[in-house]
Amino acid sequence: MAFQMYPVPASSPSSALKRKGERGPAPGLARPLYPVSADRRKSKVWQHYTQLSESHVECNVCKRQLSFHNSTTSMREHLLRKHSIRDSPPQHIGAPGQDKRAGLLSELILEMLFRDLHPVSVVEERGFRLLLGCLEPSFRAPPCSHLSGMLWHRHSVQRQLLQGYLRAGVGCGGAAVLCTDHWGATGSGRGYLTVSVLFVDRDWRLARCVLETRPAPESQGLRDALGGVLAQFGLPESSVLGVVLDRPDPSLSLRSPGGPAGWQGLPCAALWLGECVAEALSLDPVQEVLAAARVIVTHFQQDPGRAALLNPDEAGVAGSSKARLLAVDQPTHWVTTLAMCESLLELRWVVSSVLEGGGSPPVPNLADQQWRLLQELVPALRTVRLASSFLSEEPNAPVSALLPCLHGVARLLGRQLGECGLQAARSAIGRMRGAMQKRWRIGEGEGEEVEEEGEMLDSPLVLGSFLDPRFKELRFLSPDARSRLHGRVKELLSAQRDEGEEDGGEGEGSPMSCLSFEAQDLQAAGGGDGCTISMVVVGAHGNNQGSPPPPPPSPPRQSIYDILLGEDPTERMPEIQQQLENYIAEPLCKRSCSPLDWWRGKELRFPALARLARRYLAIPSTAVPPERAFAAQESPALRRRATLAPEHLDQILFLNQNCDFIEGLRGGATGAAERRGGQAHARETLYQSLVSFESQAWLSEDRE
Repeated sequence: MAFQMYPVPASSPSSALKRKGERGPAPGLARPLYPVSADRRKSKVWQHYTQLSESHVECNVCKRQLSFHNSTTSMREHLLRKHSIRDSPPQHIGAPGQDKRAGLLSELILEMLFRDLHPVSVVEERGFRLLLGCLEPSFRAPPCSHLSGMLWHRHSVQRQLLQGYLRAGVGCGGAAVLCTDHWGATGSGRGYLTVSVLFVDRDWRLARCVLETRPAPESQGLRDALGGVLAQFGLPESSVLGVVLDRPDPSLSLRSPGGPAGWQGLPCAALWLGECVAEALSLDPVQEVLAAARVIVTHFQQDPGRAALLNPDEAGVAGSSKARLLAVDQPTHWVTTLAMCESLLELRWVVSSVLEGGGSPPVPNLADQQWRLLQELVPALRTVRLASSFLSEEPNAPVSALLPCLHGVARLLGRQLGECGLQAARSAIGRMRGAMQKRWRIGEGEGEEVEEEGEMLDSPLVLGSFLDPRFKELRFLSPDARSRLHGRVKELLSAQRDEGEEDGGEGEGSPMSCLSFEAQDLQAAGGGDGCTISMVVVGAHGNNQGSPPPPPPSPPRQSIYDILLGEDPTERMPEIQQQLENYIAEPLCKRSCSPLDWWRGKELRFPALARLARRYLAIPSTAVPPERAFAAQESPALRRRATLAPEHLDQILFLNQNCDFIEGLRGGATGAAERRGGQAHARETLYQSLVSFESQAWLSEDRE
């Protein structure tokens, strides 16, 4: 969102205003790449363009360059025809009154609503009005109906921008991945489905954007719901490689990619890891020791006197530090179960002495066998927690890091299984490890069955690991399976090349697209008079009449290398095969490096493989962001999400998740530079725009 300049009163000194104009625009306002006059920037169409020179501008949505001749008419037509974007808001949406400051305050309130997931009705709360009246006594908060209109307009504009970007950047070829998030509202019991799309953008960054939030579909209806979301954004179903599911759905296969439109349902890693741990904790001996541990922890939480005995040095302090370590777990979150067991083991001897010292009511202590069971079970749970921390790091967000991580976990669990002395602990760890091997088909290396390895070669998890320069050796596969995987990658590269030829070279970066843009620029520059482009197409079976036949091609001259060493084998090798061989021979990069950063620097060297990597490295390990998927408890933002009104739910969640990404697109090259710099926001805060030009002019005069 860009804001117009404030009018400067006549009382302000002209010299100060001149100096202010020489210094450039105020903080918070977008700066074009090329100087633009003040009256030209008044048009809101410049929110979607960046001026490159006096005669050319660039669309921030599709990155297409247009000719510019001191008029924004063609720019408006391009936005309307190509992206369905109108640069002017509806007439009923505007700031209350004529005060620009009031309009900015209304925009700030709107930002607060969707950034912090507050309901629109919060502006009618007494506390909010008291705070606003203290800060701005002369400002009257806008009514809910007005904020609803502003919210609708902001959502409509940014949705159109995102739609244009996805159509231009994702288009077709399976370059995007859908993710599902099922959740429920508080009180009403309604279920909702939030659909997100993930893709690798032009800067080789994994982008996650929310498309839509709608009521949860009925059973067997998820596939139709996802198709409806794609249709609303104008995306073909062929643009989706797969769907990462937060819960199983029978309409999408979890094994073979031969489902509707070639989609494959991929399980959320956090969901399956939780199910594997739950199978281990469901054994009767483990359930008994966990139930006894919850009774002990609850006893110390409800009895402050007994809790003070855990740390005699802090007996007079309310809430002992050791007592605060004890917390009852949530059975649905295995991470909290691990934290409860760790705290009990840390305070084992203190807890045992307090419980055995008597008290009313008496609470039984754990038996020695039960304490030992916890001691042998906790290291296995720590291994799974270590894997969740590994997958939560940004370089490991793509699914390419999942199989190497899981094989490491299976190896560590096997080592811990051999060190266990209790049968109950061995059964629990063995069940956990077996559940992981069954779900992800993790074998024992070369001893794995050939049939299971053959099925794994078509898995996006294995292909993603090969396209990750950190794990391309695929040490978890046998040598025969690796060679067969290389052949499978060759088939994918050949099919990718054939698809490009069938498209007629009209894809992104193809010669046809470059020729069409140059022809349009020449036609626009020449005004359509005296400037024509003619092309002569010669048939495959003859030439134009009267033209002499072409001379026969002369045999290629042999170099001294060919004479002495023979024919070069790489001369007859197809280009895609040569790229594949060079990529396999490329040294491994550090495991702490991001694979997307590596491909950003190697894209020109391996263009065919880079296109394939852009597809498979867009698949995430989890259906929701990993910090949410592996969190011990629900965040406050998610609890606020459950209280939003149904009529504003989709709009607020869309803006909350996509605002910064879309504002970076509207910023053009500046926004792209800010995203590369890792800044959290693509533009300055709105609060800086509340400072008027009049006060800034007087401040600049006082400094001088």
